[in-house]
Amino acid sequence: MSGFFTDLDRVVVGPDAALSGGFERHLATLADLGHDMAASSDLDEMVRVLLVRVIDLVDADRGMLLLTDGEPDTGRVFKGVDALGEPLLSEDLHYDRGIVRRLLRDHGVALEAGDDAPSTIAAVALRGAHGPFGVLYIDRSDATRAFDADVSLLLQLVAAQAAPAFELHRHDEERRRSERVSMENEFLRRLSRRQAEQSRVVETLNEKLSETSTFLESILESSTEHALVATDVAGRITTFNTGASRIYGWTKSETEGRKRLDVLFRDSDRSTGLLDEMIQATSGPGGFSVDTVRRTKAGAKFTAQVGFTAIRDGDGEVVGYLDVSKDVTDQQRMRRQLLLSEKMASLGTLAAGVAHEFNNQLQGITGFLSHALSSDDPATWRRAMQVGLDAANRAATLTGRLQAFARPNVTGRQPTDLGDLVEETCALVERSFATEGVTLVQHHDEDAPRACADRSRISQVLLNLLTNARHAVFETDTRRVEVRVAADGDEHVRLSVTDTGCGITEESQSRIFEPFFTTKGALGGSVYDGKVSGTGLGLAISSGIVQEHDGRIEVESRMGEGTTFHVVLPRADQDAPSASPAPAPQAVEVGAGAVGRLAVLVVDDDPVVRAFLAEVLQARGHVVTAAESGADGLRAFGEGVFDVVVADYKMPGMNGGRFFREVASRSSGAVRRILITGCPDEESAVARPEADDTLQKPFRDVAIIKAVESTLRQTRCPEPELRGPGAGC
Repeated sequence: MSGFFTDLDRVVVGPDAALSGGFERHLATLADLGHDMAASSDLDEMVRVLLVRVIDLVDADRGMLLLTDGEPDTGRVFKGVDALGEPLLSEDLHYDRGIVRRLLRDHGVALEAGDDAPSTIAAVALRGAHGPFGVLYIDRSDATRAFDADVSLLLQLVAAQAAPAFELHRHDEERRRSERVSMENEFLRRLSRRQAEQSRVVETLNEKLSETSTFLESILESSTEHALVATDVAGRITTFNTGASRIYGWTKSETEGRKRLDVLFRDSDRSTGLLDEMIQATSGPGGFSVDTVRRTKAGAKFTAQVGFTAIRDGDGEVVGYLDVSKDVTDQQRMRRQLLLSEKMASLGTLAAGVAHEFNNQLQGITGFLSHALSSDDPATWRRAMQVGLDAANRAATLTGRLQAFARPNVTGRQPTDLGDLVEETCALVERSFATEGVTLVQHHDEDAPRACADRSRISQVLLNLLTNARHAVFETDTRRVEVRVAADGDEHVRLSVTDTGCGITEESQSRIFEPFFTTKGALGGSVYDGKVSGTGLGLAISSGIVQEHDGRIEVESRMGEGTTFHVVLPRADQDAPSASPAPAPQAVEVGAGAVGRLAVLVVDDDPVVRAFLAEVLQARGHVVTAAESGADGLRAFGEGVFDVVVADYKMPGMNGGRFFREVASRSSGAVRRILITGCPDEESAVARPEADDTLQKPFRDVAIIKAVESTLRQTRCPEPELRGPGAGC
């Protein structure tokens, strides 16, 4: 952070700067503030240092930090101090709520007199990655001592370093929370092993069931965390323990003589089929286990971890069945949170490289456009437009790759080209590799089949392996990482990541996939490239993901030579369609002008997008009515007749899906509905059935022209002079 203010000092206080001498002197204080905040390990102390320094910097009487706590127009005081650095009393923690609401809404800086008491106020909004989260608020009790204009820029500079410092501490808290969840999952894993041991004990007791029924009943009743339900061969319940009553909500007397289908399997045909499968699986030695959804007596659904085994007499004949289940809803939710936390941590490692790539594209766009504005040469304008469009398409491709990696795991396992997956994942990290002098090489055997895989989750595994490889070669002379995709026999596909790092000891190789085991320092105790690393969760999670794919992950390593990780996945049915991201936007040919005139209603809350759509469609000769919200769009729709309605998916108050449903209910004729969205497919999928066509942002002008004018294939409109503004055919 202090480096930021050192650079800023050279920029702001240069030969052309129009700032006061006092402001120049304050820059050194701001740089010291960055050092002090970075050195603070405690969030409360960091905020106290921030407030004391800012009060001293602008000669104020008191200062406060207010947080939104998720509410966009309110704030609460996180900490307040006076000019001596002493905490403010509760009666002194007052502030102008109107100023705070305005800053949280409009951002920026406020310098003005207070409404509640004679004072002069200076405040600035603190913005984080997801918008404003707080306000830095200082004041002078003497209303005649107004803050000068330099204070506005000073507060913006303070906010620029205070906001990321505060969010960094929050990120650390989230990391510690993730570690706690991981430890809880480890506890649950051990508990699961204990359950398996109990199941083995139950199977042993089955051999003596006829002689020890009373003893067995007492054992069953002793388990309150697990539901143990025994039935005879006809499926009538004979034993229903205390744990079963607690989990399913039935009493023991209510279940006596009832069919297990009425108590345990109450989810229609699927449950009946599952029961048949369980009975079939236990016809021989061994048991059956599955995670499934069951219902309580009240109808509430929960995720149950079920073990099912046959009860046999001394002659080996089946005399009944034992169903052992446990409610694992909370454990599965925590596991999903852990997977998401690990994915977000992986995204964090990409941030610097991705930001650099975006800045490169933005530089090309702004540079060429600003150059074109200063020129009257048509060739210069055309080249600037083409370069800007190419740069925007590259940025759109990068955004699509990030969305594909970050999206929730809802697609499941599908035929996936691992070569494409490797190319897209490597594109996310190649900038950070190049910055550190690491050569990243890709090989994709032409005969490598597609894998049966969840694209997003395997991409997460690959990103974790690439990150580990980059760390491993950091201190070596030959910094090289190689990724290869090849067939592995007739039934599998192999994805290998090889590095030229220091290697892994044999002892570490035997434990490397255990949770919390790390060669980078226990639980993040070591530092790599200025960033804390080494939670010991990345490979454990990756191993779990691969095992869920019915695959395996292996490691080969020699000390001083390097390491190779092999991810082996089942091959997919090669005739099935491949799961791949949507292709980049392609050019679409359209005629020079529309072949008819359409009445088009455009609804989008973004003024730039709204203006773009109106400009393009009006240039084609169509009559365009624009609205900035779903409510405005419905009013306009009620006042005119339209051939086509174009609406954005994500709008305040009413999204595109709901808007289209309202349009359908109010329309007496056929109206073509076109949905535009910048959201991932999963988020906007609910609205797609309401639309006749969907365009994924960013799209080019020819895409909207083609979507709108396809209406003309089914319909012809009267001549332009016969149509009023906003009228339909």
